[in-house]
Amino acid sequence: METASSMAAVYLRPRVVARGFIIALVVQACGGSSLPALPMSPTPPTQQSADLSGAWLGEILWGSPGDEGQAEISLTLAQTGASITGTFACVYVVYGCALTTATLSGTVSGTTLTGRLVFPSVFPTGACDFNGTLSGQRLTGTFACNPHVLGTIDGYPFGEWEVAPAASKSSRCVPELISPANNAVLDNGRTDGRDGIVWQFDWTDCPDATQYQLFFSGADATIPFWKTSTQSSHRHAACAYIAEQNRFNWRWKVRARTGGLWGNWTEERFFNAERSDSDPPLGCE
Repeated sequence: METASSMAAVYLRPRVVARGFIIALVVQACGGSSLPALPMSPTPPTQQSADLSGAWLGEILWGSPGDEGQAEISLTLAQTGASITGTFACVYVVYGCALTTATLSGTVSGTTLTGRLVFPSVFPTGACDFNGTLSGQRLTGTFACNPHVLGTIDGYPFGEWEVAPAASKSSRCVPELISPANNAVLDNGRTDGRDGIVWQFDWTDCPDATQYQLFFSGADATIPFWKTSTQSSHRHAACAYIAEQNRFNWRWKVRARTGGLWGNWTEERFFNAERSDSDPPLGCE
């Protein structure tokens, strides 16, 4: 019969095995060898970051409905690993950007981009923090800037942005302009306010388009008119008149939004307004 003194003492000694996320207990007897460790679960693979290198085109929006700013933007990005650098350029469309060029730096994690725009002419106050998420061919996000960096509208140093690969723009539908014809003469109002302006714009449909955007502007206008609509036409009516020196060389164009992305603008057409007081005093619409 074995006595307690002749038995090998057995005890549990914890040991951490650095494989995956499982901690194993190894059972060892005095004077004996270790038992095999428990099988380890594989380490989850590291998430591969998207490659955002290349040229992107899109737009930024800020403000509130009826008092919003909108401008087209372009990004040129270069990526090394998770780090990204590049340039930002803003193209005037509606209100536009107070500052037009900036350098960009940031990081990419999976499909998420975070970073900062720096406007050298006013650094360090001229900076915007931004984030974006890649979904399909769309990179969308939000930005927040030091006041008065992007918009000319006080109080809105934040907003949204959206871009897509520049090369993809050529494959999207571009409407065809129908009327007014190039160099047409359109309606004008009366100086006494008893008749207004009525302009009708029409263009062809684009298959699967969810929105259209109409842009028109006088030759010397500082703030052009734009209208986003689901319809392929727009009737512009205003109880106003165009002064003699501003009647000529108005221009208009249209673009369509398909698959959540804006396509290229149509070619521009030009029109003039007739002389004021040409129509009888029938009242304004």
